[in-house]
Amino acid sequence: YAVVTNKRANFVLVLDLRDDSTDEFVDANVHGIEAAFRIPQRYGVVGTRDLAFSPDGQSLHVLLSPLVIYDSGEPELRTGTEALITLDWTQVTAQDSAQGRLLLDDTILSYVPLARGIEEDLGYRSEVSVGPSALSLSADGTRAYVTNYNDNSMWIVALDAGARGAVIARVEGLDEAPSEVVLSPDGRMAYVASYLGQSRNTVSHATITVVDIDEGSPRFGEVLTRLSNISSRSDRGCP
Repeated sequence: YAVVTNKRANFVLVLDLRDDSTDEFVDANVHGIEAAFRIPQRYGVVGTRDLAFSPDGQSLHVLLSPLVIYDSGEPELRTGTEALITLDWTQVTAQDSAQGRLLLDDTILSYVPLARGIEEDLGYRSEVSVGPSALSLSADGTRAYVTNYNDNSMWIVALDAGARGAVIARVEGLDEAPSEVVLSPDGRMAYVASYLGQSRNTVSHATITVVDIDEGSPRFGEVLTRLSNISSRSDRGCP
């Protein structure tokens, strides 16, 4: 399967990439839509961005982070739900959809509220209002690391703390517009890529910030260093 998010729609689409047809069975959805998770829409806009499967493959974690048009004349387009939700992936694999596509409602297993996008991010004005932007999970699936594009931060969420989770740390002071996060193989550091990074002489340089995420470390939640091409090699003491 391929799973597709959309920052302007309240659906997460599941695409069928493999033809499972046999002599007795025709895979009607191959190279098409197998299923669609429908996210409830109460008020404002709903949109999804990054996603990650749980280690056991039973759950799908999805960032709710819609495209908010904060200067729109329509009030409903100026706000939206921002959260980390967990969807029941077993409803896709357990049902036989050979005769049609699945429309999946009531599949949310957990809901962790996150920060909404603010009207203007902390540094360079990027003309968009985006809250949660990227997601990565720990190897055991108990922690989620979520970057926030507007306020240049990363939230560390305990997913094993009940249906609404718990934010155990908020890492501040990241570079401008963090948009991706990955973990080191040993799970002790997070590497956060920032789209605009740092600026010098009106030019923006993308950066990678290294964050200590070892909960047993005295520097847990701190920025350890950053990688950037702003300074020259000689400025950094390199030959």
